[in-house]
Amino acid sequence: MAGQSSLPAIALMALGSIVVGGAALGSGCAASKPAASTAVDIPAAPLSSTVTRKLEQRVQVFFRAGKAYARERGREWQIAEVGRDELRWAPNGVLFAYVNERAGRAEVVVRNVRGDSVNAFPIYRAGLPSGLDWIDDRQIAYLAPPDKTGPAYVVHAARSGEVLFVHRGRQFTWSPDRKRLAYVAGKQHIIKVGSERVWPREEPTRRARRHVFSQLVWSPDGKGLAFMERHRGIKRLVVMLVIDDKGGDLTWRLPPGASAPSNKLFWAGNKLIIGESKFKPRFAANWTRVR
Repeated sequence: MAGQSSLPAIALMALGSIVVGGAALGSGCAASKPAASTAVDIPAAPLSSTVTRKLEQRVQVFFRAGKAYARERGREWQIAEVGRDELRWAPNGVLFAYVNERAGRAEVVVRNVRGDSVNAFPIYRAGLPSGLDWIDDRQIAYLAPPDKTGPAYVVHAARSGEVLFVHRGRQFTWSPDRKRLAYVAGKQHIIKVGSERVWPREEPTRRARRHVFSQLVWSPDGKGLAFMERHRGIKRLVVMLVIDDKGGDLTWRLPPGASAPSNKLFWAGNKLIIGESKFKPRFAANWTRVR
């Protein structure tokens, strides 16, 4: 194909500390960390113009002295001046991204495993972002530094840098299929999915005195959303259907100790567990989705 590089595209295999697809913000998920010299295998996929070629070649990405390198058939080259904890790979492994600070201004840098620059764009606000992650192979998201309006979750097109959308709130978390973003917005602790209010079902009022005090946790099938809240002085666990089906919402009044700050929410099949871990439950509830 004229003007097209003969170098193969790269498909990433999830090993070591390379992040594939990422975890929901604030989920606490962490990959195990290999030694600094440990390499990560990346099987190389053929370009669309050479789809009949057998998949034989392998590329390795490894980290040494705070820099990222790639190795292929005995040849090594530097791909970025960042450590393993700063690199974020697109789910298909073709591109990676990281935050670079230049002249006091932070930017997101996008490159491929050959070290070629694909794009670089400034972040939405001054300061350093957190939670840099890929939503899919084309979109990059991060939590922008807060200003007087509070934190903001920003999504860019990876190759153009265009700002696709900005959501203001906290406790941002993606559904398992990475298609819906849930978060808590405003002083009234409204829960939204995208720009739509999903909780409370009724129009919130100042007298409702509602306070969400846990993370938001999607069910494994992406149909339910669980959280803990204090409503009119009562602490309770809530499971709601994200789709418009009020009959699927369930609540449990929490016993003393279940709402301790050290406790988190976990899904185990259709069971919800509250505790420091799945193996140290303080409270458990079964939930069957209304079909």
